[in-house]
Formats: sequence, structure tokens, C-alpha cells
Amino acid sequence: MPKQLQLRVMTPDKTIYDEAVDFVLLRTSRGDMGVLAGHEPFASILAHGQVQAFVNKEQVAVFEARGGFAMIEDDTVSVLTGLAGRTEEMEGLLAGMEEARAQRKEREDAANIEMRRAEEALRRALVHREVSDDAIIKGRGEQYEE
Repeated sequence: MPKQLQLRVMTPDKTIYDEAVDFVLLRTSRGDMGVLAGHEPFASILAHGQVQAFVNKEQVAVFEARGGFAMIEDDTVSVLTGLAGRTEEMEGLLAGMEEARAQRKEREDAANIEMRRAEEALRRALVHREVSDDAIIKGRGEQYEE
């Protein structure tokens, strides 16, 4: 059996994969990179793409990573990313994030409408006050002219 390496895929919340594999294929900012056991220590920025794990030339895991870093040291590949998951999980996760973003925008839009209404009411009140003050001053001025 060929020598294996450990693949760890981690997000800030949890470790989503930690298994021994024969080969890892990463999408880095400089292109795809394959890693076998005995690889020199290396660090790279990940591009948005897949992290693939193979055992006996068979793909055993595929993860979608949204950027991050990969570090290779002591026959361990550590993938550190803000968002990662199996492709089918990512679709649901991203849909949930999009729904939350849409709800937040809707709340912000409603708050902006209320703010504009309040600003308009304030402008009307200031104009009304200014007109009222002018009328009082003019009214007093007419009394003094007589």
C-alpha cells in the first residue's frame, strides 16, 4: 500500500474532513496542484474551486472551497477556508445564505423608507415653523406701522 497523507478541510466553525488519503488535488490561485505523500512543505492561496481526495486512484471525497489557504507539512494537507462543504451541501448552504441576505436587504430597505418618511416629515415641520414664524413677525410689523 502506498504511503498516505492526512487531508484536513477546516472552516472557522468545524473540521469537515480529516482522513488519510493517497492523493489530494487542490485549486490554487496559480492553478491546480496535486499532492502526494512526501511533498515538500508548501503554502498556497486557494482559488474558488474543488478540493478532491483520492484513495487507490478512486475519488473518495470532493469539497467545494470558497478560497482560503492550503498548507502542506509532514504529510498533512490542511485546507483552511471560510466556507467549504460537499457540493450538494454547498448548494443548500449558499441558498440559505442568499435567502438571509435578501431578508436583510428587505429589512434595510424598509428602514430606509421609514428614514426618508421621517426626514420628509421633519422638512415639512421646519417649513411650517418657518412660515408660522414669518407670519407672526409680519403680523407684529403691521401693528407697529399704524
